[in-house]
Amino acid sequence: MAYLWKILQTFIASFWKKLLPFCRPESTFTANVMAPLFIEETDWEAFEKQLQIARNMGITAVSTDIWWGLVEAQEGIYDWEYYDKLLGKIQEYKLRWMPIMSFHQCGSNVGDEFWQPLPEWVWEKLKKENLEIKSIEDLKYVSEEGTSNHEIIALWADRWVLPIYERFLQHFKSHYQAVISDIEEVNISCGSAGELRYPSYNYHDSGAYPNRGRLQCYSRLAKNDFRDAIKNRYATLKKLNQAWQTDFQSFEEIEPPKDAAYFFESETYRTTFYGREFIDWYTESLAQHGKRMMQMAVQVFSDEDWKKVPLGFKIPGIHWRMTDPKKPRSAEICAGLIPSHDNDSFGNGFGYQKMIECVIPKHLRKRVILHFTCLEMSDNQGGEDVYSKAQTLVFWIGDTAKKLKINLKGENALAGGILNETGWDNIEKAVLQSHYSGLTTLRIEQATSKIGQKRYTQLIQKVNQ
Repeated sequence: MAYLWKILQTFIASFWKKLLPFCRPESTFTANVMAPLFIEETDWEAFEKQLQIARNMGITAVSTDIWWGLVEAQEGIYDWEYYDKLLGKIQEYKLRWMPIMSFHQCGSNVGDEFWQPLPEWVWEKLKKENLEIKSIEDLKYVSEEGTSNHEIIALWADRWVLPIYERFLQHFKSHYQAVISDIEEVNISCGSAGELRYPSYNYHDSGAYPNRGRLQCYSRLAKNDFRDAIKNRYATLKKLNQAWQTDFQSFEEIEPPKDAAYFFESETYRTTFYGREFIDWYTESLAQHGKRMMQMAVQVFSDEDWKKVPLGFKIPGIHWRMTDPKKPRSAEICAGLIPSHDNDSFGNGFGYQKMIECVIPKHLRKRVILHFTCLEMSDNQGGEDVYSKAQTLVFWIGDTAKKLKINLKGENALAGGILNETGWDNIEKAVLQSHYSGLTTLRIEQATSKIGQKRYTQLIQKVNQ
């Protein structure tokens, strides 16, 4: 009897092994790598070797920044020569392309080894053609310290600059019409470093990791927008003063926090009506900017051929100061990612749900992909005084994306994060245990050598199995 049972088990195992490929859906996981920020003439040979290794590893596509300032250095004149060559190399090794429409400056962030500012003509053009702009400073983010940032055009100038972005996208679409089948996704830069965020921790002022960062809403246009938002909400000073327990004599008195340090240290940002509503406006302004950017992209790429190409955008993993007992979640708040209340449960996506739903409404959830960074990081990254919950945050975003039925893909935040086993352990855990349907590694050099090559290949094999 035992012998017959053993024969039956062997038969069942053999039958199941043959049947399994027909039962199991084909993996839709995308394994991508980022190209260098710019490839110098002397580096093309090394890049080609990396492409060959990437192809052998099972990597599917290469992500590249399309620098606006490089392509349209002169208004209305588009030079795609560099990107034609880059795409040709990618195609040669039978990989797909994931271009990022990079409407931001390169050279101001960690790991930036290439300098490419915005096109110089755009500042004067916007000032000259729009009477509401009094100076070029109106077009920039201005921090609580009074320093301005020139790596991205501030969201309060969207109504003037979006038509220029749209024209750029239209020209890209026309130029690369013939290679649609080789394009995996078009990613849209929505802010600093290509991420949907304020430049709150860039080096133009003292808001740098791992402090809370700096609020970025002190330009003339930002202040006017805040006043208008509050006036529209309350209509009369009497209603405003009753709600805020203030004694304003005019709406013109309403401003962002005059002492931002005290605003956070005293917990005014989350314990008062003024603090909450100010941060709500600050966060909502960024979310609406992301919505406008993605709606514009959807409209541009709405042709029958192009609408099959996914569109993506990126939210950064601001993982520090999350559990700071004095200023909890303050770094995420200064970056504009979450409100200062309703940010503590699965029900509100730990603060991220409102922004994600705004940028990706239900009718776009089959088209728009959310990318999230810091998959390689651990909780307590950087030490206890950093108050990091990086891995927890990665899983929060994964759970929120699943709940909203949004296509989510991940990235490592820093190239050094894939140079050690711990970083890869964290990435693998997120991919296999959370809800990330793709991975883009920063960058191809690290991903195709030594530990990066070994662990990425193993991860691809695990996912496909």
